[in-house]
Amino acid sequence: MHDLAFLRFPDVLTRSKRLYHRMFTVRSIRRATMVITVSNSTSQDAVELAGVPGEQVQTVYPCIDARFSDVSRDEELQNFREKHSLTSGYILYLGTLEPRKNITTLIEAYAQLRKTHAIGEKLVLAGGKGWLYDSIFERVQQLGLTSEVLFAGYVEDSEQALWYRAASVFAYPSLYEGFGIPVAEALACGTPVVTSNVSSLPEAGADVAICIDPHNVEVMAASIHTALTDQTYRQKCSTMAPEVARRFSAQRMVEQTVKVYEQAATLHTTAQRRSQRVSFVR
Repeated sequence: MHDLAFLRFPDVLTRSKRLYHRMFTVRSIRRATMVITVSNSTSQDAVELAGVPGEQVQTVYPCIDARFSDVSRDEELQNFREKHSLTSGYILYLGTLEPRKNITTLIEAYAQLRKTHAIGEKLVLAGGKGWLYDSIFERVQQLGLTSEVLFAGYVEDSEQALWYRAASVFAYPSLYEGFGIPVAEALACGTPVVTSNVSSLPEAGADVAICIDPHNVEVMAASIHTALTDQTYRQKCSTMAPEVARRFSAQRMVEQTVKVYEQAATLHTTAQRRSQRVSFVR
């Protein structure tokens, strides 16, 4: 189970989708012998919001693709920046453009950052258009940032790693995520990350990302500036990249998933035996 956004934030879904999830998703996880979630945050939501017994919920972190662990040559990164007219560097957001991702707050933080520190980096908002995305474009225009904010559109999987590696900072101020895999991907690339301190995002941040209150524009701006300029932190991100990749490796995910299946099989067998004993007594 990835998340319970339909229970945590029901307003982000249409009425039909809310009804579907309440009728089928909740019923399914309540009937399951074991439930696998992608984060401790989602595990907690399963217990608190869906009423699943805690002992029936296990967290197994998703894996990130091995390509995010590859090392790009400086020349390759520079060519990539030149291709996209981003030679002064850029702050990257990669994900769907929708209200839950809190992009308007990021835009406001970027505007403040330019005003306070006169940074040269552009803000790149990469990803497909979600619902109510018009408000994002409108905020950029209102702040007079149309020449400083680049809407890169949907990014193919094959190009994601380059976008991460060539970025000066990755910013992901989402208000809720089942896991927040872009955060882990960016860290595996060695890119400094600023993300939210809510839901699962600190878990995806792997004790490396700078985690902040996603509603505080001033703190967000200051944290992005730190990620841009603090050489000690930037070196830490580079050094910790292989460890982040190992933490979210496919091998670890498979090993943990197998253990949960074994646990579920044991519980199911035990339940069957108890049922047989009850039937015999009757």
